[in-house]
Amino acid sequence: EADYAARDRRGRRGLAPHQIKQARQILRPDLETALSIGGFLTGVEAQILHLTNEQIRICRRLAANPRSVVRGPAGTGKTILATDRARQLAANGRKVLFLCFNRLLAGHIRRSLAGDNVTGVDVRHAHALYRGIIRSGGKEAELAEEDETDPGFFARRFPELAADALLENGGQRWDALVVDEAQDLLTPSHLDVLDLLVDGGLDHGVWHVFLDPLQNIYGSDAERAVEERLASAYPVHDRLEDNCRNTRQVAAQTSIISGIDMAMNNAPDGLECENVSYLSRADALDQIEAVV
Repeated sequence: EADYAARDRRGRRGLAPHQIKQARQILRPDLETALSIGGFLTGVEAQILHLTNEQIRICRRLAANPRSVVRGPAGTGKTILATDRARQLAANGRKVLFLCFNRLLAGHIRRSLAGDNVTGVDVRHAHALYRGIIRSGGKEAELAEEDETDPGFFARRFPELAADALLENGGQRWDALVVDEAQDLLTPSHLDVLDLLVDGGLDHGVWHVFLDPLQNIYGSDAERAVEERLASAYPVHDRLEDNCRNTRQVAAQTSIISGIDMAMNNAPDGLECENVSYLSRADALDQIEAVV
């Protein structure tokens, strides 16, 4: 230090915190990528396909904890993280059930994983899984007697029949469970099924659920019951805030039209939105064709 001071004729200075952060990002940046859920045609693809630092931190916590609940509004990358978690669990030799509510999303993720030659992840949508369990358990006649248009059918009776079939006849279990769109599947009756599908059950098994609290369709009473049930498993809780799907303009316009708050944090800048109105399905198709 004396030689340094004599040569430079100044005292030694340390780096300020922001300089240390800059140096760290240059020498060892936080940069990870994950499976893309869809192609982007907006010219900001490079900005929104890489994981944000927030998502990287959550990915690492997911890897370090057997059970977790990840919340975030639409566009924050829940499905990307859920798929990546399933891939990593399968890479470690676990048989994984990836469960979601939407049939089209399940098909898309299944094709994406197959395209990457990922094995060990069984992608299902809940309706098909439950019907298969009920059929294998010999309870199709009971299901046929139910009114599937009843608002409480999917929240309660459908999973009850599936749980009864599993309890009476057994069924396949998976080493780990990943649930996307979990807000559509979180009722006490659904949890009874999930408890029977994963080795160790909800209290001791490996599971990760991803949900959008703004799209909870079952109300506060069901949400409290689910929270209490999951609390006994001591899961890690995380929240996503950064928008990694849409541009700032798209997120803002969607919020205005839908009345649902979209994530705006760190959304990349893009083109201004143009609203197109239509009066009928045929009119809508004409408008889409004209734009394309």
